[in-house]
Amino acid sequence: AFERGTHGARVDQRDGRGALQQFLAQRFGIGDHGDVDATAVSMNPAGLQFLEGPAFGLAFTAAREAQATGGGGGLGIYLGTGLGGGLLPRIGFGIGVEVLRPPRVALAPDPGEPTRLTLASSTPLGEHAAFGASWHKFYDDGRSLDGVGTWDLGLSLRLGAHFAAGAVVRDVGTP
Repeated sequence: AFERGTHGARVDQRDGRGALQQFLAQRFGIGDHGDVDATAVSMNPAGLQFLEGPAFGLAFTAAREAQATGGGGGLGIYLGTGLGGGLLPRIGFGIGVEVLRPPRVALAPDPGEPTRLTLASSTPLGEHAAFGASWHKFYDDGRSLDGVGTWDLGLSLRLGAHFAAGAVVRDVGTP
C-alpha cells in the first residue's frame, strides 16, 4: 500500500531502509507516516481518528482466481482525514472505492466482480481510543452482491509510540 499525506515524511538514515524507500519518503511522502494510513477506511475505521492530516492510499492485491483461500484480488483508492478539534470533538472521515476480484471459479454462487463504495467515520473515546463505523455499498450489474449494504464497526487504542491495538466486527446487518 502507498500513502500520501500532507505532513512531511520522517526519514532516519539509521533505520536500515533501502535507498528507494528513503527516496520515496523524502520526495513524495510515500510509506513513512506511522502505523495508520488512509486504508483505515476499509481495514478499521476507528483508525481514522489517529490520522495526522489528509491521507491518500492506493492498494493493489493480486490473487489466484481458482483458490478461495482469501478475499481475492483487487484495487482500492482511499482518502481519509481528521475534521474539527478545538471547540468540537475531532472526528475522522474517509471514503474509499475498491474494485474487487473475488475467486469466482471456486465460489458458488458466482460473486461477480463488484465495486465497493465505502464511507467511514470515527469519534474519540477519550485521548487514546476511538470508535469507528464504515458503511459499504456494493455495485455489480445485477449479480448477487449488487445493491447490498453492510456496516463494519471498529475500536482502536494507541498508547504512545510502542503499543496499539484494534478490533473490527465486519458485515453487521448483512442479509
